[in-house]
Amino acid sequence: MRLAGTDLAVAAYIFGMGKDKREILVSDLHCYGDRKAFQTLIPGRRVVDDQLACGCGHFHGGTAKWIKDKYMAKIDEVLKIYVPIWHDDHWFLLVIDMLAKQLLYLDTAHLAKKRDSHVLQIKKVALFLEEIVLDESWYACKRHERPTISEFKLVEPKVN
Repeated sequence: MRLAGTDLAVAAYIFGMGKDKREILVSDLHCYGDRKAFQTLIPGRRVVDDQLACGCGHFHGGTAKWIKDKYMAKIDEVLKIYVPIWHDDHWFLLVIDMLAKQLLYLDTAHLAKKRDSHVLQIKKVALFLEEIVLDESWYACKRHERPTISEFKLVEPKVN
C-alpha cells in the first residue's frame, strides 16, 4: 500500500516516532486513545485491548448505537467495509466488497499454516455482520435486499 497526500500526513502524525506518546488522539464520551495505543497498530507489535479503549467488544448498547449513528453509513449505501483482524499474533485485512459480493482476504505474510484459522475468523465476521444488518435501522431505503455476507465469494489476491 502506498500512502500519499492527506493519508500520508495523518499516518505520519499518528505513527511518527519522536511524538509525545501521551498525546490524546481520540477522546469523547465513547472512545479514548493516545498515540501509544495507536502505535500498537504498527506491524510486528502486539495490540493490547486495554491500551486501545475504543476497541471492539467494550461497548454497551448505547455506545454501539452512537458509533453507528455518528460514523457509519447505512448498509445499502456502502460499497466496501474494511475490517482489520488480529488473530494468531498477526494482523490481516478483510475487505467486504458489497457490490462485487466478495470477501477479500489480504495478508502480506500469507502464512499457509495460518490460512484456515484466518478464513474461519473471516467467516465469523461475515456471519456477525449479516446478523447485525437484520435490524431495519441499518438501511436507508425501505425496499432493500438483505446482504447474505456469509455467502460472498472468498477472494485471496496475490500480494507482492
